[in-house]
Amino acid sequence: MTRLNKKHAVFHTQKNAVIPACIRRESKLLNLHPHVLDGGHELPPVIIRAINRTATIHGNDQKVSRLRNSQDGFTSLELLVAAIVILLLAVSSVAIVSRVETWAAVAQAKTEIIQISMAVEMEKYDTGFYTLNLPDLRSQTAPSGISPRFWKGPYLKKDFSLNDPWTIPYLICEDAGIDTPLVSARKPYQITSYGANKVQGGTGLDTDIIWHSKYSGFQD
Repeated sequence: MTRLNKKHAVFHTQKNAVIPACIRRESKLLNLHPHVLDGGHELPPVIIRAINRTATIHGNDQKVSRLRNSQDGFTSLELLVAAIVILLLAVSSVAIVSRVETWAAVAQAKTEIIQISMAVEMEKYDTGFYTLNLPDLRSQTAPSGISPRFWKGPYLKKDFSLNDPWTIPYLICEDAGIDTPLVSARKPYQITSYGANKVQGGTGLDTDIIWHSKYSGFQD
């Protein structure tokens, strides 16, 4: 075997490495024995540079290939995850919209109850009584039991709705539960909407909306 110059670098090839044909040709021209291409033997710098260039090109080709593969499209798992995320967003949006609509309806009910309470207070001031029949507040004529000369109605506009936003009639009653058409102005009263669940009781946004004249406010 031809002895190599000491200035030549030592290059250790990996086991089973593929040596390009151009490098093999270079090695033959330099009169190198084939087994110098195995590990542990010295190779001339020209061959080392050729091998390094080949390895660099090969590595870049692999990176480009992986990048292209990653850009080919979405996997089934990625599409499934995206679909689940979209579904969850849609469901949460519907829930949020529903809650906002309920809050708006509660606010509307409270506004209408306050308007009814103001009409009752005017009726009390004029007549000394208040009626437990809310449609009387929209009437121009005095209800039975009240002198026409004291009645200055209507106290509510004719088109004022006496139903809450959930289409259930507002209820007015005397705090002590007296069931008479007319109640003395001295007696406190409450005006009630059963709220979103349309039945007595409930919690959260379904709770009853109750106005108390005793302290001119809503029940907590």
